[in-house]
Amino acid sequence: MRKNLQHIALKSREDKQERILFSNTAEDIKVKSQYTFQDIEAFDHLEFAAGIPPFLRGPYSTMYVQRPWTIRQYA
Repeated sequence: MRKNLQHIALKSREDKQERILFSNTAEDIKVKSQYTFQDIEAFDHLEFAAGIPPFLRGPYSTMYVQRPWTIRQYA
């Protein structure tokens, strides 16, 4: 017999206060569960494009979009 799920009241996300939860990576780096624009607005490296010095996003503007990286092992 199936459960009747018609009577379940759904809770609104708007009722809850916004919480920022942190988790740690294996390297013990603290990572937020959600980032906002205020978190990244101080990063200067986001102003640069790929293929233009100082090459922070790689030497090619397309990088590896057309052909993904290949990993080979030679015996």
